[in-house]
Amino acid sequence: MQTLIKFIQTEFTANEAKRFINHKGRRGMTALHVAGVHGHAGCLNVLLRNSADVASIDDRNRSIFHAVAYSGCVQSFNTIQSYVKKLVKPEHVKNLNNSP
Repeated sequence: MQTLIKFIQTEFTANEAKRFINHKGRRGMTALHVAGVHGHAGCLNVLLRNSADVASIDDRNRSIFHAVAYSGCVQSFNTIQSYVKKLVKPEHVKNLNNSP
């Protein structure tokens, strides 16, 4: 995975690399979805560090959280949750914790 990312970074512009990493394949799934479904926490880390879109939804309206929940991989779920918490302001996380 690291080798693929390095290749993408050296052969493409930043915008092209981002589009490549976030390309939707079968059923509208991105590489992030596929790594999540298969419980590949290491791949998730690499993709997230390289502009993978955590807000991407597949053709069945499933997010990356759905994908990692399907896999049952706690490490993958924690990886995504930790990354998203870094993007969200602390006051918004507090409000999420109080939602029904």
